[in-house]
Amino acid sequence: MNIFLAQLPDMPDTPGAKEVTESLSNIFKTNIKESSVEFFMKIIYAAIFFIIGVYVIKFVRKALVKYLDRSSLPIDNITFIDSIVKILLYGILIFMIAGSFGIEATSILAIVGSAGLTLGLAFQGALSNFAGGVLILMTKPFAVGDYIVVDSKFEGTVTDIAIVHTRLRTVDNRIVVIPNGTLANTTLINTTAENKRKIEIFIGVSYNSDINKVREIILEQVKNEVNIEADGDALVFLDSFEDSSMRIGLRAYVATDKFWETKWRLNEKIKEAFDKNGINIPFPQMDVHMV
Repeated sequence: MNIFLAQLPDMPDTPGAKEVTESLSNIFKTNIKESSVEFFMKIIYAAIFFIIGVYVIKFVRKALVKYLDRSSLPIDNITFIDSIVKILLYGILIFMIAGSFGIEATSILAIVGSAGLTLGLAFQGALSNFAGGVLILMTKPFAVGDYIVVDSKFEGTVTDIAIVHTRLRTVDNRIVVIPNGTLANTTLINTTAENKRKIEIFIGVSYNSDINKVREIILEQVKNEVNIEADGDALVFLDSFEDSSMRIGLRAYVATDKFWETKWRLNEKIKEAFDKNGINIPFPQMDVHMV
């Protein structure tokens, strides 16, 4: 073991760490000369200063959020800026308290600079997510309140865009936390980006059915649906010929926030209208002929 340790090269001293160590050593030597009461008072003053600083930071953040809110800035941008300001202000507060104990500003900056490279290598993923958050706020592929589908794996309503991650609330009230780096480098669908969406419904009807009658029945249900756009030009068409049925399609525009309730209600109304008018919706079947 001693032979192995002897072969290890000497680690170079980090300038910033060395300066801070010397500063702390000087502070310790100075405080030895001071009475314990004076040193204790320094700690008390530092604690009081920290508590006051916390309240000042809260006041500044609250005032900043109010100001940004009046400027009609999107809520996700406000949240992101508030997080950055919070980190900066607490950093300044700690910097000032350290200075009150006699630690030189150059020493603190040196250790922060030398530690920055180490932390950068250790937290590459976090930095990538931070960059992704900035990119999301700049390009705005989605905002708080939008319903998005991420890489066909996760979907939900965006509830929060933080510094390194974004939160989604699923339809079954679960929270999905996705790193911003992932969101900035993947395919996603924003289903609520536009004010209206196109409903598509496909129904199989028997080959014995009258296509014109089927079209009239479906258009009648569309006409009676209050959420369908009046100028959307609803379209009913024969989409394809299946093994056991003709595939009839319906396309119509509806307000985005009324999409699902309208689609489900139309499905029910069309089925009830077909039953009432004797339109058969066949299920897959096979005719077997014995020779």
